[in-house]
Amino acid sequence: MQALAIGWLDGTLTLWNEDERLSRDDKTIHKASINNITFSNDGSRLVTGDLKGTCAVWRTHKGMTPVC
Repeated sequence: MQALAIGWLDGTLTLWNEDERLSRDDKTIHKASINNITFSNDGSRLVTGDLKGTCAVWRTHKGMTPVC
């Protein structure tokens, strides 16, 4: 899967999936500006962090699902 993740100042995370040509937004986890986004080597997970110290792990296969 080819994907692009974008973190916004309001804490919204957008994941663009090139295979499906769809974007998905999540506004539930982060409440501050996202300042760190890292994909796992195989692209199956995404780790995000914000300015208030909240970190999240996401599944990226078939959407964007928070794991923890």
